[in-house]
Amino acid sequence: MLLLICFNQNLLEAKCLQYTKAELNFAKELQNTIDKNVLERTQASYQQNQILFINVANRNAWKENPVYASSDSGDVSYIMPTGLFNTVCWPIIIAPHTWQATACAGSTIGEKGALYAAHILAGSAYDLFTKPEVFKKIQAEFVQHNKTTYKPMLPK
Repeated sequence: MLLLICFNQNLLEAKCLQYTKAELNFAKELQNTIDKNVLERTQASYQQNQILFINVANRNAWKENPVYASSDSGDVSYIMPTGLFNTVCWPIIIAPHTWQATACAGSTIGEKGALYAAHILAGSAYDLFTKPEVFKKIQAEFVQHNKTTYKPMLPK
């Protein structure tokens, strides 16, 4: 939890992304390929009628809008503290691993989202290097809550 607080603090301190008219038009064209009713429900659940999510979401937003995804970090999370945050790389309602997400990821929208994520990671790394007391608390929290011994699925 402490690592996620560190990420969240850096998200709040970073300048939110701004998009050009061309980027917003491109994102809207991609959104138009999705069922309108699904789009409206999703935008309502984010409590904004936006094409691209432009704010830092409340830390508990995942409860209303869970992210369903897989990650290679699962095994790593057994041996060291890990955390996750998301940045905008495609429009609201677009699912990952779709042609729409691919089109956006290769555009300036995706580039901005990746650079924003790098900014958050760099700020968080800076905090952990310059605030050893926070780093130690994160490590202690991990040890306290991690009661499972890591066993890789594949044999050696």
